[in-house]
Amino acid sequence: MKKNKTKTLFFVALAVMVISGGVYAFFFVAMKDKIGSITDLSIKAEELSGSEFQKVSSAYAVSIESANIEKLSTYDIKESDIVEFTKKIESLGPDSSTELSIESLDQQTGQNGEPVLVFRLKASGKFQDVMRLILLLENYPAQFEWAGVELAREDKMFTEVDSKGVSKVVAGPTKWKVRISLVVLNFIKA
Repeated sequence: MKKNKTKTLFFVALAVMVISGGVYAFFFVAMKDKIGSITDLSIKAEELSGSEFQKVSSAYAVSIESANIEKLSTYDIKESDIVEFTKKIESLGPDSSTELSIESLDQQTGQNGEPVLVFRLKASGKFQDVMRLILLLENYPAQFEWAGVELAREDKMFTEVDSKGVSKVVAGPTKWKVRISLVVLNFIKA
């Protein structure tokens, strides 16, 4: 009987081991399939979020760049905007505390056949005011080619008669005169 009990115990243990091995194999395969499907879903989610992020970032970049493009197009000087352009240039005179006037303004053709606007201006004032005008022109939002700058000092002498009737020559305030020739390269003939 002892042999029967040992055989029975052996078969029960074998059956439990087979059943537990089968359950383990079933759960292993099930988990492997779940992990595979979760991996596929996470890859698809990353692709969707990546493409969505690209769409959002592209839309944002386009909105920023369209504003910059619009801003750049305002810097082009069109033929119809010449009067407005000259008013802005003339307003640099009071901004720099100089007496400014535009001597000439001509439409010409550049070296490569593109239209350009050539203008010459003159201004006078204190040295620092004339330098401020030049700095304002350098920083003006247009594409200028500097064709020439002439800077000259102008000393005025006055004859002064004192109370005794003696006349003497006195130096007046020093003024600086500047003549500037510029070529506007971002001129559009339209």
